[in-house]
Amino acid sequence: MRDVMAAEVQRRKAEALERDGCYGEAVAAYREALRLDPSDASAHVRLGVALRGAGDDEEANRVFRDALALQARAAS
Repeated sequence: MRDVMAAEVQRRKAEALERDGCYGEAVAAYREALRLDPSDASAHVRLGVALRGAGDDEEANRVFRDALALQARAAS
């Protein structure tokens, strides 16, 4: 299900949490934003950054690869 407005609210919440250093909570909020709007490439990138902040480099790298693939598909 794609709900862009609700996804935007979650993404902004995640950004605030990330700024405050609450990376685990930011990861959860970014994941919810992406559940609501999986096409949001910037949320994928920010999720990767939050994962890196939380110390999960392996998952962050996977998310970054997914974001690149999503951006490539959008560009073609």
